[in-house]
Amino acid sequence: SVEMAAKIIDDILTFAHKNTDGAGDRKPFYPLCHDVLRMSKEVTPKSFRINILDSDELDQYKEKKEEVGNFALIDRTNLMRIFTNLTTNAAQATDYSGQLDIDVLPPQNGPLKQHEDHFFFKGKQDKLFAIIKFSDNGPGIPNSLKEKIFEPFFTTKNVGEGTGLGLSMVYAIIENAGGIILVEDANKTSQNDAACGTTFTIYLPIFKESELPLSAAEKITASAAWGYAFKTV
Repeated sequence: SVEMAAKIIDDILTFAHKNTDGAGDRKPFYPLCHDVLRMSKEVTPKSFRINILDSDELDQYKEKKEEVGNFALIDRTNLMRIFTNLTTNAAQATDYSGQLDIDVLPPQNGPLKQHEDHFFFKGKQDKLFAIIKFSDNGPGIPNSLKEKIFEPFFTTKNVGEGTGLGLSMVYAIIENAGGIILVEDANKTSQNDAACGTTFTIYLPIFKESELPLSAAEKITASAAWGYAFKTV
């Protein structure tokens, strides 16, 4: 009961927290993404097969990443929360005996229309998104539930097995980073050997380092420098 209460409190705090810094830990996104994916795979039972797949286009992107951008507004901790949650859900859906294909795609145009009012996108209709797809070969999610799964405290798990905050936490973290997460049947996007399965697709906007907002520490430094310059004048 104590462990369950601690998890609920942690999920609530994560769900309620808004990262006002926005700049994450300023590490190139794709190396960070692969590092966190490998960590998520390591903590998953070996009976559940996880395949981390890179698009052939990713190599072409690496040659022009400075021009396109290579940073996302998310840090390692929140990325780990997202990937671990999606991986664990897929494993549980297949009773830890199925398969999960994780496709890491290079930046490309995403569903910007759904977030066109986000302040990160003002005047940037050509914004590119990093795309990560999680496709399992489980039983799938009924259409009647797809619109509810991101709601806080909604769960289909048995009592004591989930807080109902996992996917809502994932949604909040991604939205706070300027991105979006969508869900659909896996057989529309993957070659899994399942009759249905589920695919979660994450879109995270990619920025050049010069486009990133100032972190809290940098804001303090800039403010101090401005104050010193003002006093000097």
